[in-house]
Amino acid sequence: MALGMMSTMTRTFARLAGQALVGLLILATASPPAQAEGFVAGAVGTYEPDGNSGREAVYGLRGGYRFRPDLGIEGALAHVDFGSLADDGPRLPGLAIDLEADLWALDLSLAWYPQGGNFVVFAGPGRAKVEASARVRFLDLVFEDSASTQVWTAHAGVAYRWQLGESFFLRPEVRVRRYFDDEPAADELTEGVTIAYDGTDYEASLVFGWAFGR
Repeated sequence: MALGMMSTMTRTFARLAGQALVGLLILATASPPAQAEGFVAGAVGTYEPDGNSGREAVYGLRGGYRFRPDLGIEGALAHVDFGSLADDGPRLPGLAIDLEADLWALDLSLAWYPQGGNFVVFAGPGRAKVEASARVRFLDLVFEDSASTQVWTAHAGVAYRWQLGESFFLRPEVRVRRYFDDEPAADELTEGVTIAYDGTDYEASLVFGWAFGR
């Protein structure tokens, strides 16, 4: 198993995205916030991979800090268990193939609340880890292998927050996430399980949160 190295374009994008986010955070903290608050939350929703008509369940955690009424920073962790990806199409008699995959995605966002309201637009860079395993059985022969890779990402989304009492809230949100990975080299394809993911996925979640420090 061998994993392809990140391309120069991907490294450049990640560096520029990180620098831009740091610059925006400096601007956000340049003046004291009129109303600062933090929050922690859990999330559950649906996840639609690029090129796949099916949807998977996604679970996650959220956390953030609203520096002032119109600006804040957020972090989001999402997990998707794709389960078995075995192809149900025709195959040779005696041949059984079972593929499984897991995805972990960590997003760091700058959040903008227009006019200091409950509607929020967020965007930023991130990092994802994809793990996969394969089990191939042909007659009495069994082959098993696994692999993992880490991918730079960029995301953007919108959400709306409904306050439930003093501290608790509900926040439906949607986000689109782009993965920047290299295609494996030709010689890597003969070395077992190889992962490469370069696509755009969609996520819709309902967030259950608790705000503090208001």
